[in-house]
Amino acid sequence: MARPAPSPTTSRAPLRLAAVVLAALVGLAGLAPSASAETAYRYWAYFTGEGTTWTAAMTGPADVVPAEGSVQAMRFAVHGTAAREPRTAPDFATVCAGTEPSADGARVAVLVDPGVAEDAPEGGAGPGSPTATCVLAGPGDTAKDVIAAVAELREGDGGLICAVGGYPATGCGDEAPGSDRAADEPVQFEVTAPVGFPADAGTSAPPADTAPGQDQGSRAPAIAVTVAALLLVAGAVVVASRRRRGRA
Repeated sequence: MARPAPSPTTSRAPLRLAAVVLAALVGLAGLAPSASAETAYRYWAYFTGEGTTWTAAMTGPADVVPAEGSVQAMRFAVHGTAAREPRTAPDFATVCAGTEPSADGARVAVLVDPGVAEDAPEGGAGPGSPTATCVLAGPGDTAKDVIAAVAELREGDGGLICAVGGYPATGCGDEAPGSDRAADEPVQFEVTAPVGFPADAGTSAPPADTAPGQDQGSRAPAIAVTVAALLLVAGAVVVASRRRRGRA
């Protein structure tokens, strides 16, 4: 006995039910907070550099002992799920150019990036210029010590670094609205004078009596002129002496 064909109404019922469920799910998704509205925090993030890559440290700078040739950095920003990196690549060679290895400690490049004006706390001064400094870390010095050698630190509970170099003047890890701001553009860091090096072992500058780009050979013409002048003077003295003898 042949089965009756399903009616159009019966065959469409599952499709209608699926449509209702899908619409409900879409509506619930619309009620969920968007990524741009997530809560973020305004603070100084600590990074270590290797090659051309930054890594957000999982511990504070007080727990890290920097090695010779390492790069340490602090970046202020409104950080969301991922910390915003310093706006330049790690570059120990450029920051510590002209400094010599020292038996007194390890050379460490320290970068301080105050970030952008959009991330500054309301009512306070804006960020300053980013800087890069070569610091000679003494035996046992931590990354926090070398950062403090570059700029004064303000700390909060638990040793959290609230301000670097007086910025920001107030607040410490405060909540801030998240944003979908595009990635930061690279900026030029000001390389400042080395810190912590002995007065007689800072940079490999040329000798004081030799101007940059001038070697001993370039002084040969001047020496020759001086010798010639001395010979002329000596000759004049000899001639004058003979004339005096002839008159006598």
